Amino acid sequence: MNETETRDASIRVIASAAAIVAGGILLVLGLGWLLWRGHSGLRRSEAVQRFSHGPSDQPEVVREWPAIEAANREHLTAYGWIDRSAGVVRIPIDQAMKRLAVP
Repeated sequence: MNETETRDASIRVIASAAAIVAGGILLVLGLGWLLWRGHSGLRRSEAVQRFSHGPSDQPEVVREWPAIEAANREHLTAYGWIDRSAGVVRIPIDQAMKRLAVP
């Protein structure tokens, strides 16, 4: 019941498969290089235009961040009205957690 192979592997099939795989790899690498080269050229010109004024220029969000953070802190830590006519108030988050926490 010992079966033996009756034929050897075809060198031509193995060589063809290896050539197709190698060609595919080279094609993908070549296309990737072309895309990278074209994309990196655009990025360099954008970077030169964007940062031509130096480090003293700050984006708008950096300039406004302290005010945004203060407003958020006030909203989370202070009492206030959400809807006065409906009697809905805002309480500090630590007080809300104490009231909702199960002892």
